[in-house]
Amino acid sequence: MAKRKKNKMWDKYNPATNPKWAWFECPVDTSSGYEPHEGERWFRNGYYQVFISPYTEMYHLSIKTHDRRPSRDWRDFQQIKNDLVGAEHEGLELYPAESRLVDTANQYHLWVLKDKGRQIPTGFSQGRMVSNDEQGASKQRPRPTFSDTPAKMNQDQNRKATK
Repeated sequence: MAKRKKNKMWDKYNPATNPKWAWFECPVDTSSGYEPHEGERWFRNGYYQVFISPYTEMYHLSIKTHDRRPSRDWRDFQQIKNDLVGAEHEGLELYPAESRLVDTANQYHLWVLKDKGRQIPTGFSQGRMVSNDEQGASKQRPRPTFSDTPAKMNQDQNRKATK
């Protein structure tokens, strides 16, 4: 296999340039006695395994790496949400009261609204603001899709909706 050239703008999240990011649905594994939630679906790519369980108003995404090591890349989790639920669905990661804490594995949980376009009443409201440029003392790693225009985003969403 040819080595990938060093390119700061390589797009990790594009399966055409990084086949490891391509998602595949897998059968739910019940061999160890696991009983899935009704409607639960399992997906995997070369990095992550994601279980999606539907609840009344939200989807629960349970995310873990294949090697079960800790992983903390916000961009990966944002892209997982975009790929498996949709770019215009809002989600959150909950830091619960200690009395409700579930922490039994190197696993992460996103709660994503089922309704496309519905907003969680918290967060930034000025619209999309992304940049590859350093601003003041802040640092940012480059990402090619940050140069996307809103029109390009809409084209991508229309293509995804017709799959």
